[in-house]
Amino acid sequence: MVTPAPRAVIFDLAGTLVDWPTEPVDHRWAVSYDHLTTLYPDRAWPPRAAYVAAMRAAEEAHWDRVVATGGSGSAADLLHDGFHRLGWRPDDTDLHAALAGYARAIDRWTVACPDARATLATLRGRGYCVRYAKSGHSIR
Repeated sequence: MVTPAPRAVIFDLAGTLVDWPTEPVDHRWAVSYDHLTTLYPDRAWPPRAAYVAAMRAAEEAHWDRVVATGGSGSAADLLHDGFHRLGWRPDDTDLHAALAGYARAIDRWTVACPDARATLATLRGRGYCVRYAKSGHSIR
């Protein structure tokens, strides 16, 4: 029996292609909150600790779903869940600002591994389908 050649490659994102931040996840959500409240200071935001707790709970629920179903939702889904836990009905502006704040937090610490780009380009150039995965256990 001949084993068919692989047509796709799946990489774990954190620790394989990207050096992922090691600081507590709460810090990332706190930076997200600070960004929101700086952009829109006149809004009646919940306390910072409540926001961080709600977003962490939403993130934990997200990873539980990933483990249970093998699938993943979008960042907007996660944020909607977090805002819902706060009794907040976010609009697109809230979602974009919250995500931009989170991106600011990881921007300083998340760095692509030196050869990641070249490796991915080579594989794509050879016709492989390249996809990325995140293990909930390693990201948590």
